[in-house]
Amino acid sequence: MFRIIATPIAGYLVVQHEFPIAFGLFVTAGVTDMLDGFIARNIPGQQSLLGSVLDPIADKLLVSVMFVTMTYAALIPWQLTFVVLFRDLCLISGGFYKRYRTMEPPYSLKRFFNPEVSSMQVVPTLVSKVNTVLQLGVIATSLSIPVFSLGELASFSTGLWYVFLTTFDLLRKTFKEKLFMLEITWGLYIKLSRGFY
Repeated sequence: MFRIIATPIAGYLVVQHEFPIAFGLFVTAGVTDMLDGFIARNIPGQQSLLGSVLDPIADKLLVSVMFVTMTYAALIPWQLTFVVLFRDLCLISGGFYKRYRTMEPPYSLKRFFNPEVSSMQVVPTLVSKVNTVLQLGVIATSLSIPVFSLGELASFSTGLWYVFLTTFDLLRKTFKEKLFMLEITWGLYIKLSRGFY
C-alpha cells in the first residue's frame, strides 16, 4: 500500500527536480515492499487476496510513473520509456482479454474486476521478474546520478540496454505466443461492449 501512495509523490518530486527526496522515497518504497513480501511468504495467515492483486499493480504503477517523470526530467531516454510502457500496455490488454475469455457467465464489470471470481491464474515468468528488477535498478541508478553527483556513468548505458532488450524480448514472446495487440484490444472492446452493456 505504501508504494501506491508514495508513487505519485515520488513522480511529482522528480518533475520538480527534488531528486534526493524522490530517491529516498523510492528506496523506502522498495524496502517496505521487500518487508511486505517477506512477511506474506514467511508468516502464516499474512497472505491476502487483495495483497496478491495490489502488489503487481503497485509495481506497474511505480515503474510507469517513475519512467515517465524521469524521461520528463531527462534522466531516462524516451525510447526506453516507450518500450517499457508499450510492454505493460500489451500485458494489461492481454490479461483483460484472457480474463474475459476464461470467465463464466453472467458477465458484468463488477464480476470482471472482482478478484474473488477466479477464472485464470497469472504466474510471472523468470524473465519478467528479472526485467522488473532491471527496471527498478535503472530507476534507482538514474536517480542516484544527480543525488550523489556521479556525472555520467559509463556502465549505465549498458544497464539501459539490458532493460531494453529484456523488455523487447518479452514483447516479442508476447506477440509470438498470443494474439497481436490490435486483435487483443479490438476484440476486447467489441466483446466488452456487447457483454457488459
